[in-house]
Amino acid sequence: MNSEITTWSNQKAWRKNGQQSNVLIVDSSATTRILVANMFIDCGIDADTAGDSTEAVLKYRIFNFDMVIVEVNMEALAGIHIAKAIRNAPTSSENPLLIYALTDNERQESIKKMKDAMMDGFLRKPITIEAIEEIAKHHCLSSEY
Repeated sequence: MNSEITTWSNQKAWRKNGQQSNVLIVDSSATTRILVANMFIDCGIDADTAGDSTEAVLKYRIFNFDMVIVEVNMEALAGIHIAKAIRNAPTSSENPLLIYALTDNERQESIKKMKDAMMDGFLRKPITIEAIEEIAKHHCLSSEY
């Protein structure tokens, strides 16, 4: 893995019947949401966005995403709480769920909170296309990888 990503999971995201994998980007910044979503789309992975916790949990319940990338320092409801809410949300999906934090905070206290929230790892800000490509390769989220 490159230095922009820390992962605690070797779990693979998968889809039945050749369906396209998808990711939900949760961030209070519209600019960040669009930027990160477009990077995933450029890697051949469907992406959607949410600007707050309510929208994120609702979209997850409806669309059964394979991966969620969530900003840890969101104002309304911290990304840690969003991750826990999504992990506990009922879903009809048989697919494993991967949750990654998007953060610039690598203090041990923050890392412990991410692990306690059952996150699979984190991506460091500023995020790059190389980091998105690496995460796609690591978790086999696209047929392109």
